[in-house]
Amino acid sequence: MARDKENKKGETMKILIYGDSNVWGYRKIPREFRENPEIKIRQLDEKTRWAGIFSDKIRKKYGTGNVKIMIDGLNSRVAGDEENDEKTLNSKADFAKKITKNLDFNLIIIALGTNDLKPKYDLSPDEISRNILWYKTKIHEIREEKTIKILFILPPNFVPKPGGMRNSVRKTANNFAKKSLAKNEFLEIEDIDLSEDGVHFSDVVHAEMAVKVFAKTEEIL
Repeated sequence: MARDKENKKGETMKILIYGDSNVWGYRKIPREFRENPEIKIRQLDEKTRWAGIFSDKIRKKYGTGNVKIMIDGLNSRVAGDEENDEKTLNSKADFAKKITKNLDFNLIIIALGTNDLKPKYDLSPDEISRNILWYKTKIHEIREEKTIKILFILPPNFVPKPGGMRNSVRKTANNFAKKSLAKNEFLEIEDIDLSEDGVHFSDVVHAEMAVKVFAKTEEIL
């Protein structure tokens, strides 16, 4: 994709990355390294987390002044509205508000769905897939001409724990979602290396994810 093709009218490319803790850059601090026992997690720096690396790649290709990227990651964020205690973790109303105020996004990357797998929400694979697909419907509802490109990063694998999230439910939900998405609208990753908690990306995978997402955007834009 040539730079002059995207910016021939002097327009700025605008990208929104909207997701959960892997977008935020979650990393659990091992107990022996906690300076403050109350602080159990930290945020990976921008050069380590995938959204930051991806943003750097985009800016280098198209020029810093030609690109605006909004990174919105929140720990424990769910794709649906099933969180009853911490309402701010429910995404739909927040997301609708953000894109209504910013109708000129060229690309929206959605990286949600993993937290919806938590047993406390008791959601079926179909319900989880519908939560994910809601974002495509909402974007097109608000932007009727459908000029905003969409990329879904489907929930990746994790290490299951007794009584916890199940990869079988995740895979079925992903398969349901894929039936309603074009091939260039989703990125599915499996068998990835994880950090010690068994859920969040390792540093290596953050770097690999940035490359994969960047390559996918080249297909889309």
